[in-house]
Amino acid sequence: MTTALKRDEVTYSELKSGIKGIGLGEEFLFLQVERKRKLWRLRLMDLFSGDYLTGHVKLIDLEDLRHSRRSKPIRDGLKAHWQNIDGIIEKILIEIEDHQEEWVTEKQEKEKPKPQFSEDIEEKIEAATKKILEADNQLEALKPHLDNIIVGEEDTKQGIFVLLRSGKSKDPAMKQMILLKGTEGGGKQPFNVNYRKATERRMLEGLQLTD
Repeated sequence: MTTALKRDEVTYSELKSGIKGIGLGEEFLFLQVERKRKLWRLRLMDLFSGDYLTGHVKLIDLEDLRHSRRSKPIRDGLKAHWQNIDGIIEKILIEIEDHQEEWVTEKQEKEKPKPQFSEDIEEKIEAATKKILEADNQLEALKPHLDNIIVGEEDTKQGIFVLLRSGKSKDPAMKQMILLKGTEGGGKQPFNVNYRKATERRMLEGLQLTD
């Protein structure tokens, strides 16, 4: 076992066979990386023998590579050769993040959703979304857009938006269910349908609500 693996020895690489992943050391070990939709598949290979040292390790969140029990075989394989395991894993995560386009298969490329609107409209939507995300008071910046869909009901609109944001949390305990209560014919269904139009997925991506 060597003392440490240098950061510049942990790099994105593609084998002659077309397999993509992260090279570790000077043609020593290789971490094969595959992505199918939201699922990552990783396995460690000995390049000298061509043997796989682990089976496929399946992760939804790559950060689980640091500590999860599921990714322990990969960590153990790295520990068998180097001591600076934490630094190696951090560099692996950086390399995977920096080469996101390499993990998209041709099939996934074809499955990319087509824009709903013209290029000009899409640009305006992206600009408006960015303005909201960068605002000091995001709910206040969002208000004019919600007002275009639903008039009044300020507390209800903002409250539901905050609760919808909880669906992005990785902590299941933070996720909230929404139940609209009211008298028959009070407008619960139209409110629900119209509100969903105002809270597209792109509006929720990366949103960190502030007071």
